[in-house]
Amino acid sequence: MKTGLSVWWATPADPRRHFSSDELLASQQHHRPLRLVGLLSVIGTGVLLAAASVIASGPLERFGSGSVEPGALDDGGPPSWLTGIGFAEVLTSRSLLIGAALTAVALRLPATVADAWFEYRFRHGTGPDADFQPVPISRLLSTVSLLLVLVWGGIVVLFGAFFWLAAAYTTWPVVIGATVVVALAVVAVGEGAMRSRLAQPVEEPLRQRLVGDLIHGSNVDVPVLVGGSAIDAPLAGDHPNAVSVGFGPYRRIVVTNTLLDQPEPVQRYVLAHELSHLRRRHLPVQSLVTVTTSLGAVGAVALAAESDRFRSATGLNLLDPLHLPGLVLLVLAVAAALEPLSAWVGRIQERTADADALGSVGALAADLTRELHGQGVPDLDPPWWIRLLAHHPTPAERLEFAARYRRTAQRATSQTR
Repeated sequence: MKTGLSVWWATPADPRRHFSSDELLASQQHHRPLRLVGLLSVIGTGVLLAAASVIASGPLERFGSGSVEPGALDDGGPPSWLTGIGFAEVLTSRSLLIGAALTAVALRLPATVADAWFEYRFRHGTGPDADFQPVPISRLLSTVSLLLVLVWGGIVVLFGAFFWLAAAYTTWPVVIGATVVVALAVVAVGEGAMRSRLAQPVEEPLRQRLVGDLIHGSNVDVPVLVGGSAIDAPLAGDHPNAVSVGFGPYRRIVVTNTLLDQPEPVQRYVLAHELSHLRRRHLPVQSLVTVTTSLGAVGAVALAAESDRFRSATGLNLLDPLHLPGLVLLVLAVAAALEPLSAWVGRIQERTADADALGSVGALAADLTRELHGQGVPDLDPPWWIRLLAHHPTPAERLEFAARYRRTAQRATSQTR
């Protein structure tokens, strides 16, 4: 059946067609401060990393040193004190400890301030928890300090390995790129294992009733797991949802407990959507895109690190652990520039899965479709920059996508009568 729907580009959708003025106003009032604080947090991170880079290349330059001699700018290779020393010596060098401390503060401080603002703005007498009591300042400071120490320690170990390998091998971009690939793979597999571990299998009669014929048609036989409360499973919550996780024989579909309270057509639609992700191997494709963009970011920074013009213009030697904030800033900047590509691929996958679900179980009734895609607290009318970076189509676009499919199906039915 030809629907005229494209999975490659956004389906034109006016939010006012699907949501009332009151709903759009409420969404704006809820999401406007969230967007603002999120944007300020990102800007603050960039500013702090830039400031740390200036400090490291200026006032702190003479404090950075390894176990042999002070680090200094040279011909672009690793600092002379890194050459020929062991991993333990890199970990204990003042250059790495100072650079990691500056990086940890720059990465975590804006997010911590944003979290504290959320706590006060949305929970201190203004949110649904009327009996909320502010966290004592001593507990807040101790928690923030512990978080900073943990982040700092992780950066020391991770980038200590980077700089040690960079000193041991001249092809350091390849070494760091391989580390990025391994890290992303570990995260992807770990997330799937975590969500599977924190969920319980759906009883077989219910599984067969909901997805038996869908699985037979898609040739993807996977367990369906259900998460408990939000404490037990990070996926669970008030919004009925599902996610496909894992690779190969470890593929799973994890659903929220609230999805099982929805009408059966909604359950089947959501599960058909997730089965489409698995059948079309969307997760490996998205992982490949993420790895590719990450390697692109690392490659671009590698070119900058080896450029005499870059070093003379900025005063940064990206192979010196003291200048770690500059390295992190550039990697994040290039990765952010490449993020729209990854987000575009994600939106294509979501539209494809929606189309497959519509083809498998048929179009949901308009009220059920609206409840599925518009309930909870989604951003009903996000600005263009949110849409550019989003991995899912907007609620209005998904509703319009389903509405056009429904109208096409109705016309096809009437013509056959």
